[in-house]
Formats: sequence, C-alpha cells, structure tokens
Amino acid sequence: MNMFFLNIKKTIISLLFISISAHSFGQKFFMPESVIYKKLPNGFSYYLLPDDGERGKITVHLLSSVGSLVEAPNERGVGHFIEHMVFKGSKNFPGEGTMKELDKMGLRIGRDYNASVSNTLTEYHINLPQDNWDYLQQTLLLMKDWVSDLEMEEESFKVEQKVVIEEIRKRNSSVSPYLIGTPLEGHDGLGTEEQINSITSEEVKTFYHKYYTPDNVALVIQGKVNEKKVIRFIESTFGQIPAKKNTLENKYIDLTKKTVIDSTYVSSFKSNVPSLVLAFKAPSVAITSYESFKINYIDYLFSMILENRLMTFSDDDLNETNVMISEILPGSMMYNIRMQGKNQISYSKMLDIFVKVIAEARKNGFSQEEIDYFLDRLIKKNEAEGSDEIIRFAAAQKHFLTGDTPLLKMDRRAYFKELQETITPEDFKSVLQNFTDYHKTILYDRNSVSFTSDFQGSYILSKLGNSINEVGDFPKYVFSEPKGGFMIRVAKNLSDIEVPQNNPLAVYRKKNLGEGLYLLEFKNGMSVLVNNAPTVKAQIKLISKHGLSTLPENDTLIFKQTLALFNKTFGGYDEKQASNLLREYMFKLRDDISPAHYQLELTSVAKSLEYKHLLQAFHLILGSEYMPEWSAFKEEVKSDRELKKRSNIEIDEDVLKRMYAYNQEFKRNFKDAYIYVGGNLPANIDELISLYLATIKPLDLSKSNRLTTLSTEDNVSKYIEEARGKIQSRASFNFEKTYARNYTFKELLVAEVISEYGYQRIFDVLRKKHGLVYSSGTSAGGKVEENTLWVSLRYIADNTNLLKAKNIMINEILKPMSKGEISNEEIAIIKAKLAGKLDLYFYDDEVVSDVYIKRALKFNKLFTVKELNKLVNSISNKRIREGLKSYIDYSKGFE
Repeated sequence: MNMFFLNIKKTIISLLFISISAHSFGQKFFMPESVIYKKLPNGFSYYLLPDDGERGKITVHLLSSVGSLVEAPNERGVGHFIEHMVFKGSKNFPGEGTMKELDKMGLRIGRDYNASVSNTLTEYHINLPQDNWDYLQQTLLLMKDWVSDLEMEEESFKVEQKVVIEEIRKRNSSVSPYLIGTPLEGHDGLGTEEQINSITSEEVKTFYHKYYTPDNVALVIQGKVNEKKVIRFIESTFGQIPAKKNTLENKYIDLTKKTVIDSTYVSSFKSNVPSLVLAFKAPSVAITSYESFKINYIDYLFSMILENRLMTFSDDDLNETNVMISEILPGSMMYNIRMQGKNQISYSKMLDIFVKVIAEARKNGFSQEEIDYFLDRLIKKNEAEGSDEIIRFAAAQKHFLTGDTPLLKMDRRAYFKELQETITPEDFKSVLQNFTDYHKTILYDRNSVSFTSDFQGSYILSKLGNSINEVGDFPKYVFSEPKGGFMIRVAKNLSDIEVPQNNPLAVYRKKNLGEGLYLLEFKNGMSVLVNNAPTVKAQIKLISKHGLSTLPENDTLIFKQTLALFNKTFGGYDEKQASNLLREYMFKLRDDISPAHYQLELTSVAKSLEYKHLLQAFHLILGSEYMPEWSAFKEEVKSDRELKKRSNIEIDEDVLKRMYAYNQEFKRNFKDAYIYVGGNLPANIDELISLYLATIKPLDLSKSNRLTTLSTEDNVSKYIEEARGKIQSRASFNFEKTYARNYTFKELLVAEVISEYGYQRIFDVLRKKHGLVYSSGTSAGGKVEENTLWVSLRYIADNTNLLKAKNIMINEILKPMSKGEISNEEIAIIKAKLAGKLDLYFYDDEVVSDVYIKRALKFNKLFTVKELNKLVNSISNKRIREGLKSYIDYSKGFE
C-alpha cells in the first residue's frame, strides 16, 4: 500500500479514537450503516443484513420474543404447539396452502425451512435462492399471515397433537434449576403428554392472539437483496397489521424479586461431585451507550477476577469454580457462582471460602494488575475473532430481544482501548459491596456427603449478609495468573516453511464455476478447485478417484491400517519436528481411504492465518517420499487389532515397499484427482498455487493386479429397525439397484428424486394424516466401486406404533410408489425440491470440498448451478415413474 495513504489511514483511526475518547461516556450507540433497521408505527421491526449472507442464497427469519417461559402453568407447551400450527394454514393460504406454497418453491421442511422455540424466543426461517424475487415475495406474504392470521383448524390441531406428543417422548428436555421456587418451576418448554392432550384449539388461539402481535415480532433477512424493493414491500405488507392495544409491560416474570433456597439440586454435569450454586440476581442493562458498555464489561471482568480468586484461595478444597454473568429471562441477569468441592468438603466450608474471598476483596479492593490482566485477555479474545466488519444475524437478534446495539469490531476495539486506559479498582467497589445484597437462588443437595445439619437457609443468608463484613483479618490477596487459562488460536509472526526452490508452473486453463469458485488446470495433469469466500474453512485437500478397490485384494487391509505411517515425516523434518511444525502453525493433518477414494487434507484451526504457510506445508506432505523403517512398519502390523484377526497375512520388506509405492501413487497421481483449496484466500492465491502446489512432481498410477469383475444387475430391499432410546425406534426401508455398467449422473438424480418423493409421502401420510411419526429422513447415493445406487426411506416412531406405521408405510406409500403412481404436479414439486437442494447448498463447505469433487471424479465434470438445474429439468416424467417401479420393491426383505 502507498505509504501516503497508509499514514492517512492511521491518522483517521487515531482521530476516531480521540473522538470516541472525548465523547464516549454517555454517548448513545447507533446502528451501523451496513445494517438497515426500522421499527414501524405498529411496533413491527425489520433488519436487512446484506453482508451476512451465504453465496447463492438468502435466509429470511421471523423472530418472536415470545418463548416458552411466558407460559402460565395452564399454558404449558402452547408456544411450541403454535410453532407447529404455523404450517397448517392461514387466512391467505388456507388448509394445505402454506405447505403447498413452500412445496412449489422447491423447499423441504427441516432442510430448507424450519422453526424452533426456546425459553425466550420463537424463530422461523426459510432459505431461498439469492435472486428470486417471486420466492422472496411469497415468503414475506406467508410470514405476514403467521404474525396475525393463522387458521388453526380443528382437524389439523388434532393431528398435530399426536405429533407433539411423539416429540415429547423422543426428547430429553432439560429444566433450568434457576426457575425453582417460581411459577415456571419444572417447565421444560414442551409440556407433558397430559397437558398437550388436555389443551384445546381455542386455548391455543387465545395464546396466539395475546402474544403474536407486531410489537413482539421482527423480520431479519440475511444476504443481498434489492433493498429498496424489499423495504417497500415489507412496510406495505407488515405495516398494515393492527398495533396491539394493550401492550404487556413485561411478558416474563421478574426473577430478581425473590430469594430461593433449594436443597434438592444435583448437577446434571457432575452428579457425583458436591456442587454449591450461589446466584445473585439483578436487573439487566441493555448495551446502548459507552456507559452501559463499561458497566457490562465491568461485570464480565468481575466474574473472571472472582473466579480466579476463588480457585487460588484453596486448591485443596475446591475442584473447580465457575463464575459467569448470565441472563435467564429478559430483564433478569445474575452473577452465577458454581463451586465444586473435593475431599468431602462440607457445604459450610465451601460457603466460608466464598465469604472470606469477598470480605478480603471488599477490604482491599481488586488490584490494577489483575484488572489489566483479565481485560487484556478479553481484548485478545476479541482480536482473535478476525477483522471483518460484518454485523451477523446473532447481533440483530440480540438487539431485537435485549436492546443491545450491534457494534462493529473497530468500534468495539476502540471502546476496549478507552476502557483499558481509564478503568481502575474504584470501578468495582459498587458491585463488590452490593451484589450479595441482591435476591438470590441458592442450590445444594441435602443428600450429599457435603451436607451438614447446620447448613440451612437462615445460616446461609446470615453468612452472606453482615457476616461478610465481620470476617477477621487474613493476608492481603496477591494476584497470580490462572493455571489453565484459555487458548487463543492465533498463529502470528511465524517464519516461512522451507520448501524446495522451484519456478512456478503457469496456469494452463482457468474456468469459472460460480461466485468465488473456479478451476485451475496445469499441464502436468494437476487440477485445483479454488473456493474463495470469507466464511469458508481454511483447508487444502487432495481427493483421488482411486481407493482400496484399485489395490490387489490381499494388500487392501494392510494398506488401510498402516496408511498413517507414511505421513509422519516430510520435507526433511523427522517425526518429532513434523509434529511440532503442525502444532506450531495450528494445522491438522488427516488421511483416509475408502474403496472408492483416497483423501489427504490439511486444515488450519488458527484464528489468524497466512495462507502461504498452509500451502507450503501441504507441498512438503504431498511431495514427501518418506518410507517408514522396516521395524516400525512391522511393529504397526503386529499390534493392529484388525490385522491380528487375519491369520493368513504375511509381511516382509517387499510388502513395505509395495505399501510405500501405493502411497506415492495415490498422493501424486494428479490426472485422476482434484486438489481443493478453500478459505478466505489472499489476492495472489493463483500465484501461490502455481508455486507451491503445481510444482509437486506427479506420478502415474501403475496398473493394478486386482482382478475386476463386471457386476450383474440386481435389486435388493431391506427393512431395519434400530432402537432410539427406550421407547422409540428408527425404521429404515432401504433399496439398492446394481447395474452391469457404470451408472450415469442422470440415473443418480433419478434416485434422488425418488428419495425426495419418499420423504414427501412419509410426511404427508405418516405424519400429517396419521400423526404417527415426529422425525423422518431420506437419502440417496451411489457405491462407485460396485456400480450400485441406493435409496433409503426412514422415520422414527414410538415402539407401540412401529407395526402400525410399517403396515401403513407398505400399503399407503410403497405400494403406490412401486406402481409408478405419482402425478405430474407431484413430479414438478419434487424436481423443484431437488433443484432447490442442489442450488441452495451448492456453496456449502461440506458440499464443495467433498460431494462436488467426488461427483466430478465419477462423472468427469465439475457442474455449475445452471448445468445442475438443466439436468434436473431434463428428467422426464416417464423416467421418474419407471424409476419408482424399478427401485421400490416391497414384496421381499420387509418381513
């Protein structure tokens, strides 16, 4: 960068800091310019986050600040029930209209849209293609109805009752111990079977009209949209919803008004360790100014300092102590102290330790040294989160729920800097002196060995009251750093990794495949798929189309079990040096082999990464010609459990040489492989690839001695039941079709269409019609080495319903499918869902770095989104019906 402009940039940053320092105390925070936010006159809020989207898609969220903990005892589970009823019809999309509209957009429940209810939030989201205004418009119209115009017909209500009960049986819900002694005690958000069976549709409607009002909901759109067009539509659509006349001042109970002491508490994490919980409750403060920002971080620092002091007070008595600032309900925060004892320490002694630590701190205050240390830790943790200035969905959601203003990282760092220069021990005196006077929740277990008869409510409250100030003199606390501490994964100022000096190999061909996705081809046969986006995981991976099926059969198990030996040293580093290098740079090396593919990948877990180092290390690993010592190889073979089972395996040094040759060929046979380079990549990534990857010497794969036999066409059907807990099981209906030749990509797509249709039928029949299943799933794929395609249709049901569900599955779903019974409208919907899946998740890390490449190795082509959609659209209705008849054979294998 030009030094003149660099100096200007530094000056601007300095002036910014001076400005913040001069005016920050009491200064109100404003929404960052990158976020479009507005609250309409009726109370409805919306947020547009153009920088927070994923490539190729947008996500529309409808948020409600009504969570399950607004429910009165007679309303248990109603909030969750409404989340189910949202998809059961509304004023403008009656009956099946909501689901049909989502179907027509090619969206599948669970994958492309879903909903959830937590203690303080209900959230609905829909993923859409990025540039489809019609879909976005329909989505907003649907969500408008969800806010104010649900139908809740009695028939749908009865079916959904069954589904919710199945969910209750399936889930192991947790209950917050901090709700003990309140009207919410024991509430897990779902309710009980008895409660769900007893509620009526009218009660659910009453709850809905009471809480689903524009002031309780907000819309958040992640991703790039036509902002002016979307804003006009949002305001005209949601602005017409009538404002609520009688707004509740606070939907949630105030936990700060009552002290609760409970002696039946057992930690869900370490039930065998005595735990004493002291939670001091106070009103929470929204972060809307520097003043509230400072108060918030004083609380955080207070918790960190107190935790360290408690742990260093007596190592012999306390096994672990955690002090956190948390908010259970809106408006109620708490200083949450969890003390875990050891050596059969009594609760009285644990409480005595706490009292002494607080008494000493009140007398002498916190030291500047410990304040600076923990503030520096907070700042470093903030810096390790990267430098992008994107306001994420979580920040918008928090603003809606708590009022906290989202902050850019540069602003947060400036405020931290000011905090670092101005904070003193005086800032902690108020919280130190007053927090034990707040109402409390005290939890312990009277059946624990730590319990003594004197440890009762009056004793505890007395110790936490004036007794703290009456503790005798003892030595002044001397700060010591925490023993464990947390690790910030940052690798900075590391020297280059030494690699052989080579002239870069020029790119022979470059092909664009999508946004930030392209292919580099080199004349030595190497093909590199580059995936460049800020959110992509830093990773380099080689995937070869040759796997264990390439090898002679007698060598496959030996090679698989000894594979890791061949990458323990590389580039002149011995085993210890190589391990240290990977650890120093925070790299993780993994190799894997299956019948169809060999994979070698190097990933980085560092928060800050110079990508050149990852390429240099991969160059050494991939180009390594290391052969293990015979003694080490022999020992590995002798000690391996799988190899011990094979009495016919004989090894000598010739076996080692063969394994070494296989490893070299798999790693450096670039003609039948792709190298994937992904991450938030530097501008000169192509040059770096040309220098560090393309210069690796290639090897050709030698001809295998393995005899290959042509498959014979066959169809196999299987039914499998697997226990899922004590009262439920998963039922799987699996279908395989083996070809006497290599199957085509279009044949694989037909299998996926059948899978999508199977999912739809299970949802329509077993869930919507009969209410027998809560969870279902389907999938399709291929076994490359066997020329076999498969389809799997699955659901989870209560054990008492398994036989009934199986019979319905066979008679109402599989039989019609096996006859090719599917309407043209259904085919159009299912093809749209398959195209939608390929489109919406095209850029996902796991897809691009794995599925996408393996598909290209099988079918000799890296497809673009448009090409994938064209292929799906080209599948004829006749071919789909023939596919159903070919795959779905229910007459055998389902006994």
